[in-house]
Amino acid sequence: MNIISKFKLFASVGVGITFSLLNFNCSSNSNNESSSSDTSKLSPHIFVFGGKDKRNMVSSTDGYNPETNTWTSFRRMPEPRVGSCAVSYKNKIFVIGGWKGNVTNNNDVFYPEKNSWETKAPMITPRISFGATCFNDKIYVIGGWRNNSSGVNEEYDIIQDKWTAKTPMPTFREALGVAVADSLIFAIGGINKDSVLNVNEAYNPLTDKWEQKAPMPTPRFGVGIATVNNLIYVIGGSNSKKSLNIVEMYDPKLNKWTTKSPMLTARQGMAVAVLNDLIYVIGGQINDTTITDIVEVYDPIQDKWQSKAPIPTKRSDACAASYNP
Repeated sequence: MNIISKFKLFASVGVGITFSLLNFNCSSNSNNESSSSDTSKLSPHIFVFGGKDKRNMVSSTDGYNPETNTWTSFRRMPEPRVGSCAVSYKNKIFVIGGWKGNVTNNNDVFYPEKNSWETKAPMITPRISFGATCFNDKIYVIGGWRNNSSGVNEEYDIIQDKWTAKTPMPTFREALGVAVADSLIFAIGGINKDSVLNVNEAYNPLTDKWEQKAPMPTPRFGVGIATVNNLIYVIGGSNSKKSLNIVEMYDPKLNKWTTKSPMLTARQGMAVAVLNDLIYVIGGQINDTTITDIVEVYDPIQDKWQSKAPIPTKRSDACAASYNP
């Protein structure tokens, strides 16, 4: 299923029409989540938010403790969402945008130490399947889909709780990867009008300007993306024919790509986060009908992959971020 088909599916759910064999409904709350309001002694965790299982959009908040290789359920998101982005900032995590029966501009912040949520100023442009990252106390939300592929670039001032429109991305697209390295924000890959892209465009937040960089060797969308030691890793995704396990590393100083050890399980729509220089790749979609709970961890120094404890709920198109007090 390509990304355009997914959006048609989401739209059909919004008006109560079942598409194919899948029908995305909001799942009910479970009774096994942590309800404590004080988790101030919480150790470093990876948090995964929302997404979809085979039948439902979910509101789950699951935390992974790498020290014990275990998962714990935390307080759920205010409402189920799929295709959002999560961004860490000073011991809190912002979960922005996505689909909740319609394209949304929600901006909710999760406080792991308090196990609580707070609503912040909404994003200017509602959208799904965009990229987001943090730079100098600001979050940048780039691209995505509303009614068509987008180049929208919006800056969120965390301190002021205020959004500002910035220079749009030159190549409109969704299902791209966005990451910071070398004081630039890179927008890599994606899809538009059913064309799978290898575009690599760099945004300078200080000058509000874009420039073209060396294209990614393998065109793909629905990728995972992460920065470790100022190097960008683009993981998995789809070429519209099949899910991929490809890992390609981009060095912004050299403007050069290098192929690395492939992910153990080919997939797209994974949740990805970095903790202590390790890249965690969680869940995702293996093919049109198979959503997975697989968790794999990549060590960029060793160029090796390891399997870890699976996430409690099989899901794809969730988002993830790290908490490292």
